[in-house]
Amino acid sequence: MFPWLFPYGLGGIGASTGSISTKIHKANLLMYHDKRFQTDTGFPFVAFSHEQVKAATSGGFLATEKANFRDISNRIMSADRSVLTDLAKRLEKGEFVVPQTPEEKVCYQIVKDLDCVDSGHTGLYGDTSAYYGTVEQQGRMTLHLHLLLWIAGGITPDEARQKIMDPNSNFQKELVEYLEAAHRGDFFNGDEHQVKETIDDTKVQSDYIDPTRTLPVPPPNPCS
Repeated sequence: MFPWLFPYGLGGIGASTGSISTKIHKANLLMYHDKRFQTDTGFPFVAFSHEQVKAATSGGFLATEKANFRDISNRIMSADRSVLTDLAKRLEKGEFVVPQTPEEKVCYQIVKDLDCVDSGHTGLYGDTSAYYGTVEQQGRMTLHLHLLLWIAGGITPDEARQKIMDPNSNFQKELVEYLEAAHRGDFFNGDEHQVKETIDDTKVQSDYIDPTRTLPVPPPNPCS
């Protein structure tokens, strides 16, 4: 990776850096005197994405009794992922699954022995009772998260629906105020009243063309 930055194949991302961490290693590279790493179009993105992936994969932990740690570790490492995926899909559909094969029994035993699966801290919105999320990549490989959170002590989806449908509830009023404050737009050429006047004046001109019924002007031909 990046042979133009590491022409001898040494010192790249993930390579052994001795006593310093990979995070400090990346920081040192980005502060290199000739700015080759700062000005490269791909290196900063890959470096920071690498840190995000590391943080995401090491942000949680599994808790169990100390006496069972070695056995559970071995079972997790030897578990058949295809069987685990199949069990998860069947359980997601609401199927009552009874483990039959030895592989299925290993997967169930792992779940039985684990006491906790957690990130080890209170969430940003309070104590989380449950969550489900997945990390996706955009077209330019930017990582982003889709997440559902269930906050401990929060209202249920049915209760939220009833409050939203009630026109006299404070919940509905505060929710609308939040959405209107969070989603806003501004005009470039003045306020709403001024823009409306400009559009009305333009519409009465003889050469007016409705922009919603026309195609954009194509760019000029490239220079020869």
